Amino acid sequence: MTISSMLPNILAESLFAICIIIGFGACGIGLLIPFAGTSRFWFLAAPFAGMLVVPLGALALYSVLHVPFGQAALFAAICCIIAGIAGGLTARGASDFSVNRFTVLALILCSVAIAAAALLACDYTTLSSGGPTIVYFNGTDHAGYAHLADWLNTHTVTERPDATPDQPYASWPQMMFTTDPRFGSFALLAIVSALHRTSGFFAYDVTSAIVITAEVLALAGLFTDTVFVFCLVAIGLFMAHWIDYAHTGFFGKVLSYPASLMIAGLALNSRRHVSPERVLYIMILAAAAGIMHSGPAVSLLCGCILGAAWVAQAAAERERAVLHSTAIMYGAVFFAPIIASGMLARPVVVGFPDWNLTWLSQLPRMLDLEHLYNVTGLSLRSLLILAAINILIWIALIVIAVHRRGVRATGLIAGPAILLAALFAVNARSTALQLIGFYYPASICGIGLLLSSSVSKGAFRPPLSEEFCPSLKQGLVLLLLLVCIAERIPRFIGMIDTYVRHPPPGQTFYKSEFDQLASKIGPGSIVKVDIVNPQRALAVLVEFGYRKLNVQWTPRSWQTILAYRPWPVPDYATRPTFLLGSADEQAPPGEVVWQSAMYRLLRISASG
Repeated sequence: MTISSMLPNILAESLFAICIIIGFGACGIGLLIPFAGTSRFWFLAAPFAGMLVVPLGALALYSVLHVPFGQAALFAAICCIIAGIAGGLTARGASDFSVNRFTVLALILCSVAIAAAALLACDYTTLSSGGPTIVYFNGTDHAGYAHLADWLNTHTVTERPDATPDQPYASWPQMMFTTDPRFGSFALLAIVSALHRTSGFFAYDVTSAIVITAEVLALAGLFTDTVFVFCLVAIGLFMAHWIDYAHTGFFGKVLSYPASLMIAGLALNSRRHVSPERVLYIMILAAAAGIMHSGPAVSLLCGCILGAAWVAQAAAERERAVLHSTAIMYGAVFFAPIIASGMLARPVVVGFPDWNLTWLSQLPRMLDLEHLYNVTGLSLRSLLILAAINILIWIALIVIAVHRRGVRATGLIAGPAILLAALFAVNARSTALQLIGFYYPASICGIGLLLSSSVSKGAFRPPLSEEFCPSLKQGLVLLLLLVCIAERIPRFIGMIDTYVRHPPPGQTFYKSEFDQLASKIGPGSIVKVDIVNPQRALAVLVEFGYRKLNVQWTPRSWQTILAYRPWPVPDYATRPTFLLGSADEQAPPGEVVWQSAMYRLLRISASG
């Protein structure tokens, strides 16, 4: 395609992403107004806060009042916007931070740049191909999230999925409704896909770009107070493992781990001025984060940061009453995600695969130095050297934070280090591997605080001259930040090359092709699916189920889509009209009706 033909699609997708971010910002600002005096760029966290709270409200209405999900999401968004307006009108006091027009312009430009970079990193094939697509390999969970998003958009809560061999499309939703705590993630994807007017499968990549933009803005905004440091921290956060997670299908982690850092940041910033209003709002956000992936995981991540910060505060704080109120707020943050997840009311067994990795091979991955599927091209020895450098930087940052009595920075830098040491001590290798994408971003947030004026100078209004240049006194910390970012460049470049520039042929799925397939098959015909590739088979299951096509499955494709069920292949009584297979396999006899790089549709002859 030429640039001129791509331009309308690029503009449409970019405008959609920006409008969604602004819309969620309007929904989330009300929850953050009580925190307006705690950080200079607090308002940049509003879109991410909205992405957490709107799904929470929508699921409440969907589950309790049996409202169709689309209506529930709309009503939840309206309530959030009204609450934000009411909160703004009744807010008492002004922020201690000043933001001049030059700073506002710089923040807008930075935000647009972050959004553009996220779209290119997560949604490039859609931008370049002229229509919705998804790059789908190295994992299958993308379709799992999309499947539940589509189900929420097309079924009320009373229309429970009936898992039987005759209805394989309902199998995965039935299992998720029974056991899974991630409905916040499903709900967010459902909301964006409905607004995008596509299925959850073809809204996955653009939703990932929107989420990553919002969380980078939120964390950089909460932990910095100058434009220069904001830009550096934003770049550092963008280099974290979150885009890698999006491409490998770990959408819940893309939401949950940054949400844990944001909630911990709001609590840290409020530690000396705890109020009932702040405790209530932070509990709402923590509860919303608890249903994005794993409530206990959010509690663990927030707990390690806030626990270390409380100890540092206790060592420096003379007013015991302040410590007591801080402990109450931290306790509310810790317990809210666990309670919201419902795991105490419905105990389940939680386990994680460790892929037979040793601690030495795992350490570079935990520090965001290598992708789970080895994209850097570096040897293990080289990666371990980078990891050793990172650990030395980690130690130096802890020393600097403690020496400066930076309570917030100590919590963000030392807390995750203590957690990693504890996991190593008990040999919890599989749990440690699940926390890729947490340790490094937490350190970057802590560095942002060490570089901020509020830590170094005790002032909240840096001169305009310092908005865009570093302080010489912060030279060492600045150098450590740049080294941290530079260490992640090989992994980031390898990830971009693998998932954006050169994805495997035949693993980019196009909505236009499924539209053509659905048109060829038609609503009255039966198509039999004979596909072994898991991504291609699951894409057919999700998209054909969403389009309500009549589908049958061969034994080998049945095993591909339902290996987790001990079900035999149904004995179909009706003869299918079409056979759908992979285009790279030898075609059986029959009339080829339609073919793409991935799929081949044949009309089955009467004697076939």
